[in-house]
Amino acid sequence: MSDRTSNAYLVEGSRSEYHLIDCGPDTDANWARLESTLARRGASVANVGSVTVTHGHFDHSGMATRISRASGGTIRVHEADLTLMTLGRSYGGKDPERLLRDWGVPSDRLAELISVSSSHIPQGPPANIKLLRDGEDLGISGRTLIVLATPGHTPGHVCVIDREHSIAFVGDHVLPEENPGVGLGGISDRNPMVDYLRALDALDAENVRLGLPGHGSPINDLPERTEAIRAHHLRRGREVAAASKTTASVWEIAQRVRWSRGWSALGGVHLFSALHQIAQHMARSSGNADVYNATPALDEFSDLVSRRTQNFSDQRKFNRSTSATSAD
Repeated sequence: MSDRTSNAYLVEGSRSEYHLIDCGPDTDANWARLESTLARRGASVANVGSVTVTHGHFDHSGMATRISRASGGTIRVHEADLTLMTLGRSYGGKDPERLLRDWGVPSDRLAELISVSSSHIPQGPPANIKLLRDGEDLGISGRTLIVLATPGHTPGHVCVIDREHSIAFVGDHVLPEENPGVGLGGISDRNPMVDYLRALDALDAENVRLGLPGHGSPINDLPERTEAIRAHHLRRGREVAAASKTTASVWEIAQRVRWSRGWSALGGVHLFSALHQIAQHMARSSGNADVYNATPALDEFSDLVSRRTQNFSDQRKFNRSTSATSAD
């Protein structure tokens, strides 16, 4: 787990209403921050008309239900992340132990990784849900905020785009210093790495300069940062393809590629994320969409990604709270 903080963004509409993009985890300290931020503007939680979550991880969506119950506001989330948000889907799917054994994880590391890949943080059934669609306008008065589906970090990750002011709320799709974890929304029949790389292309097509991330400082040159992340993953893919010529084990291949933290320093959720990404790269290089076993399958491409462009306005960052996002 990381000790970084999470960012949330407060957007003021034209009718004395406020809207959040991400909201942080459900803690009393976080709630107090929200109340004080609104109070400085002569408002209260009752004035919050909606919470849009970039993805279903609790450090971005955890307080959404509490806010909605207090204000009657809408919670907006992509359908593909609704289960992740409400039930806290585990990283390792229905049978994490089998998955890890298939990856060649040695017996002395199994317990650690089973624990990490089996854990989940359920948030309960949210009230007043509205499912997001790629390309839709959030409908905030006086603003034009457009949803861009950016699957990869999780299946239902979205960015919110302001083309007029060249701003994008990017959640965990792009981070200023770390390479975001890919495939942290649970096991699915899609290859998250394929979706993620295509979603980077979709964000580039928006021609947005400033990125407001879910963690860390604003990204002043978003195209430069997306290119750096893309180059990282393409390099990793080449390393995996080269190592795959002499071994087929995810675990063995993972030891042969370069890691920013160093292989020996990886543990817990970071180690699981690293292994998962190796499996994704193996599938991508072999044309196998099933990244979890050796069964050949056709690698599909994401239909969720849109290259539409539109507008937004200004934003105010209000919150910093504990983060559980991981990166390799």
